[in-house]
Amino acid sequence: MHAKLRREGLLPKGEDFKTIVLRVPQSRWITDMNPMTRLYLAAAYSDGGARNILFVPPGVISKTQTGMIFDDVRLLKLSWLFSSFQSLQEKFVSDALKDCTKQQEDGLRLHLDASNIGTSNIKSTLLLGANKAPIYSWLSQPEEAESFRESIQKLCDASRSKALQSLVELPPSFAEAQCLLHGVSDKRHAVIYQRDRTRKFIHFDEMKERIGQILGAQWTVSVIIHNDGNPPCLIVQCLTRADLLITPHGFQSMLNMFLPRKSYMIEVFPTRYYWSGYKSLGLAWDVQHAWAQSAPLTTLAYTLASFTTTDFCMQIFYCRYLARKGNVLMDETGLAQIQRVRNIIENIEETTAIELSGVIEREQCLRECGHDSKCASFSFQSHNLSSSRCIFRQDPLQGENGDDQVGTGVNNKRCWSPGCKR
Repeated sequence: MHAKLRREGLLPKGEDFKTIVLRVPQSRWITDMNPMTRLYLAAAYSDGGARNILFVPPGVISKTQTGMIFDDVRLLKLSWLFSSFQSLQEKFVSDALKDCTKQQEDGLRLHLDASNIGTSNIKSTLLLGANKAPIYSWLSQPEEAESFRESIQKLCDASRSKALQSLVELPPSFAEAQCLLHGVSDKRHAVIYQRDRTRKFIHFDEMKERIGQILGAQWTVSVIIHNDGNPPCLIVQCLTRADLLITPHGFQSMLNMFLPRKSYMIEVFPTRYYWSGYKSLGLAWDVQHAWAQSAPLTTLAYTLASFTTTDFCMQIFYCRYLARKGNVLMDETGLAQIQRVRNIIENIEETTAIELSGVIEREQCLRECGHDSKCASFSFQSHNLSSSRCIFRQDPLQGENGDDQVGTGVNNKRCWSPGCKR
């Protein structure tokens, strides 16, 4: 949304509006939205420079309700309409190739409503999201990603953040967050993000110790434990200093938007599950990507490993639904991937440059890298349509997500069930 508003010249700026009011679709949003969601929406729908960004329930915004003069207020009325883009039959069969372009009446719509403000120099309505937008198109240009980053930075400026100023001590979720301490800036920094429910790292203490040993004395390792109430700007402060983020696959993988350019995220997937959406998002931020897939840890996971492949499972709704519920283990294969990434960051090893022919747009280059499980990063250069260059940086040690066989792993053809063939 940030990019779309920016392209249309409708992104509210702090220099024009002291207060931005986000009117949510339902009253329960006011209590259900966690702090990170609020930060993300504030950055998505503004440049982060407004003095006040308020969330209000449905209804007419009046001077009495806001306590502010309308000339200083920009109202964004948010209206969401949801669709799963899946029929019941498709959920039981296959929807990997589902064409969503015909869903004209579903999706997300944002209304910029100025009718109650008395401001005549802005458009009253902009409709977004009539069609489902693929992730690689969210931030198709580098300046759009940079603009969003700047919005986050403004919102999390320590001198303006009342939440950070009021903290007497760090929340328990940040007890091992060395990234928030002074005196470690001369070292490289890795952050391990641990989920609090499903898809957690198991044997976590042992994993932390092994990762510390692999990275070595020139690295500092921080841990953040997920909690819906975590102050988002503490996470931002930590990740903006990181060279490497290690996380199980999940919604928190979107935290790659806070990482510096050229840093790395390693994403660990459950058995028989692989999805490149968060990778594509990270590529838009110029964040490099590596991944590993956990060995099966439960009877269900062993069953999926024995009778399906990752490619097959990802085409069936309930197979991937069950697969993604599993916890993950950072085993020797995953630890080897961490060592490989460390060597790349420290310029001991390097990825392989591959030029892709026939690509004339950055968005296409990003999409192709996102779909290539060996592609860690990409660059796109274009002076005109006849001289554009799309260059992948591939890691040949990364496996293809569709080359596994029944009963084997993805990265290294590990056998997990009796009688399987390597």
